Amino acid sequence: MTHLRKRLLLSLAAALFYAGLGYLVIWAVPPGDSMPFFAGLVLLPMGLASVATTLANPHGDGGAWGEVKRSWIVLGAAILLSAVVFGEGILCLVIASPVLGLFSALGAILTHALLRRLAPASVAGVFCLMPFVLLPLEPYLSWQASAGRVVTVIEIDAPPAEVWRHTVEIPQIDAEALPWTISHDLLGLPQPIDARLPPGSGVRQLRWTRGIAFQEVITDWQENRALSWTFRFDESSIPDEIDRHIQVESRYLHLEGGGYVLEPLGQGTRLTLTTDYVVTSPLNFYFKAWGDLMLNDFHHAVLTVIKARAEG
Repeated sequence: MTHLRKRLLLSLAAALFYAGLGYLVIWAVPPGDSMPFFAGLVLLPMGLASVATTLANPHGDGGAWGEVKRSWIVLGAAILLSAVVFGEGILCLVIASPVLGLFSALGAILTHALLRRLAPASVAGVFCLMPFVLLPLEPYLSWQASAGRVVTVIEIDAPPAEVWRHTVEIPQIDAEALPWTISHDLLGLPQPIDARLPPGSGVRQLRWTRGIAFQEVITDWQENRALSWTFRFDESSIPDEIDRHIQVESRYLHLEGGGYVLEPLGQGTRLTLTTDYVVTSPLNFYFKAWGDLMLNDFHHAVLTVIKARAEG
């Protein structure tokens, strides 16, 4: 085995060891009401790239693009490690991967530049320690809140009274009745099972696959015209095995409420489903894009079922 190959294998092994240690310290502990945005999504991939770059190319030879590509290979192996060994959820990995890739590239570029001026040990040491130094400060950082709204509309060839009947309560939904969506069919997110309204309760009971159950507390009821609610979640609403890092009621994500609006449209009905939410993070624009995608997919699935049943 050549010296270069040994050095590359050593850099991969060391980087994966660092990634595993970083995951255990930063991500494996239940996040509670705090998300390690900077330590876990920014500084950890930079440290990972710095380890790989320093050990594989300690003098900063060649161009930076080669180091970026190497950092992405190592990051891909680390992501696979977190899924296979630590059981990290696919949703969290898909959302986090572009951010991790961006800062992994940045770490490789900065390390490559600094290796031409400083000792390898000092360069890698600084990058490696940064996520662990910042981690205790993460709960004290504050971010600007950003409100989001997802509105999905469908036209149904049935009168409002018939649409209302299939909207207030949605009995058992068969998987075959649901349309294809990115969230459900590619990302494997849970799908709706039913929505029940116990008589006199004023609270809709919703169930999704994989053990998800939550409530919609009705705040406005206009028969055949509109239905509004606020969401209610408890500790058992979303099991940890789905994704323990995405908490729907936390300091960084809050689902506020939603509702249906039914408008007469000739002999049919225009049905609108709206959901309001708030994201609080340093990357609101990015996480809102994902929130809009997933909520719109859920809206589309439910509205498609209502349309089929009302027209049927």
